[in-house]
Amino acid sequence: MQYSRRKCLTWVLASGLAVGLSACSGGGSPESVVKKFYDAVAAGDVDKAVECIALESVAANEMMMAKAKIQMVVATGQAKIDANSGLSKVEILKQDLSEDGNSASLQVQVTFKNDKKDVSRVKAVKEKGGWKIKL
Repeated sequence: MQYSRRKCLTWVLASGLAVGLSACSGGGSPESVVKKFYDAVAAGDVDKAVECIALESVAANEMMMAKAKIQMVVATGQAKIDANSGLSKVEILKQDLSEDGNSASLQVQVTFKNDKKDVSRVKAVKEKGGWKIKL
């Protein structure tokens, strides 16, 4: 069976769109949302960083303050990444999943391009079917 170039191109574009849309969701795993968050911070992309944060339990009147806090975290994080020559990789050293499978605690090691490393703890929760970072 032969496929036309047009059908192949359509299939490739549809697959790319599906992958792109799934990348915008909270994430299929706690690890993926943490890595997406650090990539957003490194790029200074506040909107993508906000997509990674669990905001479901934030009251409407506190949402502006929460987003301002995320904006400050992104600016501070990006400055630290830039001061260390950029982000090289993000590794999950340890992950503890709750018994109900709805929350996780991760030990994250960030390696910068100047070979310095930073280890921190991140909490993640399931929100609307995807994983998000808990503030």
